[in-house]
Amino acid sequence: MNLGIWGSYGYGNYGDEAMAVMLAEQARGKGVSPAVFRLDASLAQRYGASASWELEQFVHSADVILLGGGGILTTTPWWKRMLLNSSTPADHGVLELFTALSKHPRFCYSISIGGDGNETTTSRMPTPIQALISSPFYCGGTVRLPDDKRMLARLGKDVACYPDILFGIGSYWPRRRGRFSAYDGRWHIGVCISRLKGIWLFRNLLKFAKLHHDVVLHFIRSHRANCHIMHEIDANVDSAAGRIHLFQHEDPQQTALFIGALDAVISSRLHVGITAMSYGTLFMSYAGQPKTHSALRSLGLEHWYWPCGSGHRLLAQLERTLSRGKMTFTDDDTARLDEAKRACVNHLCRFHEILQPVLAPRELTEKNRGAK
Repeated sequence: MNLGIWGSYGYGNYGDEAMAVMLAEQARGKGVSPAVFRLDASLAQRYGASASWELEQFVHSADVILLGGGGILTTTPWWKRMLLNSSTPADHGVLELFTALSKHPRFCYSISIGGDGNETTTSRMPTPIQALISSPFYCGGTVRLPDDKRMLARLGKDVACYPDILFGIGSYWPRRRGRFSAYDGRWHIGVCISRLKGIWLFRNLLKFAKLHHDVVLHFIRSHRANCHIMHEIDANVDSAAGRIHLFQHEDPQQTALFIGALDAVISSRLHVGITAMSYGTLFMSYAGQPKTHSALRSLGLEHWYWPCGSGHRLLAQLERTLSRGKMTFTDDDTARLDEAKRACVNHLCRFHEILQPVLAPRELTEKNRGAK
């Protein structure tokens, strides 16, 4: 039986790729053959999936289609996307997917998809996405924010809402060793901040590291190098003898384990931050997109979010954290995160339920063969 996984793939983004390979591995464990549309071929092979780049063939070969990865439910209007020079699923394939489904009808389900965290209104959602979600092809599934659930209800679809599936990545790929600080006694801080909004904070983090000789900064590139996408600021690794490093994402598991071994992460990226929290690594969100703010707010953790222009307050908080001699969440915050980790497992539970109707005919046939 074949499962087609479609999402914002082909851009080398860590969070999207991590979700794709997790779902592919889960499907393979259930005896289903997963194909991920536009996933890097070497990455697909490494995680037991096949990669497809021809959409109509991808849809035709699948028995069921899974929507996962990326802000598929974006509400950003086309003119704003042009001004921001950013792309959304509406720009890279929803219309083509809908057209292919019209030729080769397949049921579609979603797992942990989401919007951009802006005001909940379907009128701002691109027409192709509305058409797909409203169509008989889409049979529901799960989303990651309460606003996403309300938005789909307006389109006549009932879905379940749980915290982002990557809150569970720390259990899915457990850390193999302790934190970096346990080995050299220095604080290791990951930095993944926007080129557009993070220049002041970037410069002052470098000054901060020069003043605190027990601080090591790791600048994280969250897109694979061969995709040539540079959203984040990085530094010259020779600028501070052994205390400035560069980490390049190439493999989701490797990246997750690296983030999990840090003491803290300062990030504008949603899934870099969620991965940090999944491993218990302190996450300080700076100038993140509305979806990041919404995710933290839904968990009661928005006090770890700093909007653009408030970098001085983030640095003050970092200074206070260092003065305590430990980089950890409070007990209340840890309890909220533990609850999110427990709840996010429901995405995979729903995924397994979706696979059951696909598996049932084959399982029945095998039982009948055994009876003979």
